Amino acid sequence: MCKDSGERLVPKIMQSNGYYVIGFRLRQSFKGKVGRRFSVELQPGMYIYIGSALGPVKFKTRVCRHLSRSKKPWWHIDYITLSKSYEPLVVGVCPTAVKGLESWLALSAHASRCLKPIGRLGGSDDPYKVSHLYSVDGCDVDRVVVGLLSALPCLVFIYSTVSLFLCVCSDKHK
Repeated sequence: MCKDSGERLVPKIMQSNGYYVIGFRLRQSFKGKVGRRFSVELQPGMYIYIGSALGPVKFKTRVCRHLSRSKKPWWHIDYITLSKSYEPLVVGVCPTAVKGLESWLALSAHASRCLKPIGRLGGSDDPYKVSHLYSVDGCDVDRVVVGLLSALPCLVFIYSTVSLFLCVCSDKHK
């Protein structure tokens, strides 16, 4: 599983800071609490989550957390990623040290015809109070991830095969 043409590049990217978008599928509906203040009911379908890995936190820490099923829930998205019906499909990362772009990504997603915001999930600390979790309606999830990240001032890396990230998360690359 860990032998892939991109295997040497992924570990280097994973040690960077920046912004990411994860596209995923829920195979069954999800209903429950997500944190202390929110409850949500999500239908089966495609979703994206917008996040950041800034400061001492690198992509490896944050993205691997979202791909892992063994964790204590902390972020809103953790409650959803622990669901048995959660299936990550695509990871897009934008390595950059520029601050404040996560809100810009969320505002761009909010304006998209293809995306519907899910409450304020993932964005409770967002200065613009917009969601960082969106359902994808009538569009290809890979294209949505590419479209959002491609407007940022960085070289964007898109991985439609999350197995590359799973290899890095399992520390098979040192």
